[in-house]
Amino acid sequence: LYNSADAQYNSAVINTNVIVTADGEVTWLSHGIYRSSCDIDVEYFPFDIQSCTMKWASWTYDGYQDEKNQILTTNCWLTQIWVDHHLKWNVSDFQGIKVIRIPYSKVWRPDVILYN
Repeated sequence: LYNSADAQYNSAVINTNVIVTADGEVTWLSHGIYRSSCDIDVEYFPFDIQSCTMKWASWTYDGYQDEKNQILTTNCWLTQIWVDHHLKWNVSDFQGIKVIRIPYSKVWRPDVILYN
């Protein structure tokens, strides 16, 4: 989270599995508490609408990956989904297996770095 309001954030990784599908999509469900701060406009109170933009990014691409062609999707539950083309397989070659679950330590995964 680029615009974090929590200067004391300390990320801890728990042992969760990474879900990989046959087309190379990787899903890593991680945990965390994220704080963000935004200005409040109460000019039209009680009919005001507040909006707070949170900017997310991945910092884990190495020199062998074309980050312009990678996809990272992050939602408010911090479910991270990306496609790793090296993890694709032909389902018919592996007895119809479409999804596997493997330890998170066996697959590269995005880091989320918070700073303000």
